[in-house]
Amino acid sequence: MKQGLVTKIEKKFIIVKTDDADIERLKKRTNIQVGERISYERKDIYKGFNKISYNQIGASLSMIIILAVVGFNILNQINQNEVFAVVSYDVNPGFILEINNDDKVLTISSTDGFDHIIPVDYKKQALDGVLNDITDNVIKEHLLIEYDIILLSYVNVSDKPKDSEALHNFINSKKNNYQIVLVTSEETYLEKANDNNQSVGRHYISELLEVNNIPVEESNQYIQEAVKALDIIDEDTNDVIELDTTTLIEKDTSKIESGDDQTAAADTKTEENSSSETTDQTKEESADTSEDEKKEDDDKQSEEDLKAIEKQKTITDEAHQDYLNKKSASETAKRNLDQQQSLVNEKTEQLETQQSRYSDILNGETELVDEKNTLNNRINVEKANLINEALLIRDTTINSTESDQNKVDQLKAEADRIYDVAYNIYRPIADNTITYLEQLKNDKQELLNNPPTTMGINTDGIQAEVDELVQMINDIDNQSSILIPEVTADSVNQEMIYTYNAAYAEFNLKREEKHALYNQANKLQKEIDSIEDDANTLYNNRLKEIDDLYSGDLTRIEEIQSVLDGFKNIKPKFETNIQEMSDELVLLNNELARLSNLYKQAIRSRDDAYSIYLKEKEILDQLENKE
Repeated sequence: MKQGLVTKIEKKFIIVKTDDADIERLKKRTNIQVGERISYERKDIYKGFNKISYNQIGASLSMIIILAVVGFNILNQINQNEVFAVVSYDVNPGFILEINNDDKVLTISSTDGFDHIIPVDYKKQALDGVLNDITDNVIKEHLLIEYDIILLSYVNVSDKPKDSEALHNFINSKKNNYQIVLVTSEETYLEKANDNNQSVGRHYISELLEVNNIPVEESNQYIQEAVKALDIIDEDTNDVIELDTTTLIEKDTSKIESGDDQTAAADTKTEENSSSETTDQTKEESADTSEDEKKEDDDKQSEEDLKAIEKQKTITDEAHQDYLNKKSASETAKRNLDQQQSLVNEKTEQLETQQSRYSDILNGETELVDEKNTLNNRINVEKANLINEALLIRDTTINSTESDQNKVDQLKAEADRIYDVAYNIYRPIADNTITYLEQLKNDKQELLNNPPTTMGINTDGIQAEVDELVQMINDIDNQSSILIPEVTADSVNQEMIYTYNAAYAEFNLKREEKHALYNQANKLQKEIDSIEDDANTLYNNRLKEIDDLYSGDLTRIEEIQSVLDGFKNIKPKFETNIQEMSDELVLLNNELARLSNLYKQAIRSRDDAYSIYLKEKEILDQLENKE
């Protein structure tokens, strides 16, 4: 007969986790709930799977071996990425390091924004080496000098007690040149420090200052001044100062005096009453025989003797009947007591069964929470690493286009420079030409508006000249073409027109050169944008692959959470039921105690009645046997 905890119920079978941590599939039963502890035999094992051939068995065994090897490697990788302990390093600034079971650093974070001090290649490096690198970096930043205080802390967050050899190596290498303070704590205190966005060491020093009412202002020398203010450093020695956060907890050490000597005299009181009950039984035995001894006639009893015998028979019969009644009453009391004891035993067994089932639920809940935390930790650590790797690949690809991007900027800058130089030469000539043409246009317009009276003019011809002058001015403003006077060919200054056209031709040539450079830059920019788009597409696809990779873990976490939610609903019912059964058992035990007292009283009454009966019987025998 084996036992196990029901973890899942399928359509055709139920899944049970055995006490040996094996998984069994059993035939489905009715009235079974997840979290319930059940017993089963070999015949209960579910066998609804297809038969396989020996070749399939061999292939399966090979696959199992492969999976075992792969599983071992994966488990080893998980262990390598699992946070075993948290170390902090404080000199203002401060750093928090997470390490694995092999004292290799997994993550580092700065508590003061000094991320640039964190070593570049710290991941999976030995703790003592990384701490040495941090020390070198803070020295370079002039944040630490010889004989300053280095405040360290160590918190084991696993269920395996183990000191950090690498941390002690670092301490031993630095204690001759620096004053080392090491604070050890537990996970709950770490969470408390995290809630205050502080390392364990800094948080503990702050609490010591507060407890001792010592004010120390925040500054870049806070750690040095705070530790010195607490006066815990012996500057004459190189000893490491080791502190434990539990020293802040005030424990009640008051003693409770024993009361045994108050009851010593009580044990002697009952012995004085035990001998007084036996002296009265023999006093009456000789009273009735005194008159018979006085009779002189041995052949005939007197009438008084016969009456005495009859009277004694009546007394004896009444004593016997009283004894029988008391005996019957004691037997009834015994039956009532036995029945009550059966009820108490039955209810006690029910309570123990319910408590055992509740304990199984709590144990199952603990196991599932541990499994859930393990999966979450794997996702948080491994998945984060994979995402960071994908992000690094994307950023590396994008950063590889930096030189091309610089070239684009250079091409556009050169194009703008060429254009600006040409434009600065062209613009003054264009402005002078516009001024000249504007004046000529105004003169022509004035002639149209106020024609001379002494001679006739060709207004149509003059208007055509005005129109052409306006068009040339617009062409200059729009920088659209050279000037080719036709109607105004005889009236404009051809030398000025030639000068403008030469400046425009040179400017237009440089403008086309600018456009060519911009086209080259835009083409290169498209290539850069295409590379960045491809990098982002690959990154997004990798994120989807990572999500798919851990979808099984997420599904299992959802399954576990579903079971935990079920436990959450079931536990209050169990607790209420256990409390009700406990209360009922108290009442049953009280009634059992009452019936037990009644039974003891009935036994005493029966025994007293029997003693009286024996005494009266003895008197009767003496009367009847008297000579």
